[in-house]
Amino acid sequence: MNFLRGIFALLIWAILGPLFLIIGVVVYTVVSWQIYNFAEFDRQFDIDWWRVNAVVPLVVASIFFGLTAWATYTPKFDHGFAKTFAMIALTSFPMSSVLMCSELTPKRVKIIEHPDLYPSEFLLLFLPPFLISCILIALRRPRHQPLQS
Repeated sequence: MNFLRGIFALLIWAILGPLFLIIGVVVYTVVSWQIYNFAEFDRQFDIDWWRVNAVVPLVVASIFFGLTAWATYTPKFDHGFAKTFAMIALTSFPMSSVLMCSELTPKRVKIIEHPDLYPSEFLLLFLPPFLISCILIALRRPRHQPLQS
């Protein structure tokens, strides 16, 4: 086990994941503006909408890419990043969805101004992929070697 390499990969991919998302959204938005010849009002609406609603997708991208890198590079041998991402995503999304629908977080009503992400919402988004990542690291540990840092 190489925990330092795993933490370093987590930090790098926690930054690169949201960066990829931002680049993809910007490219898609600019291309669609050019293809469909949107008016200035529509362009400003798109920009304002992303300023308000981009926090949660960027946090989720950071969590999933960071924990995928951690689960991929902490074990002694490299495991496929895409395969690890698929395992974490396919098992965590349903768990996170059920937890988010179980009303463990404050309800959002229109007359109250809410933060972009409550701490309880962050925990419900973070815990399932974290637990899956820990399970993957434990399963990928060589059986004949003790844990080392």
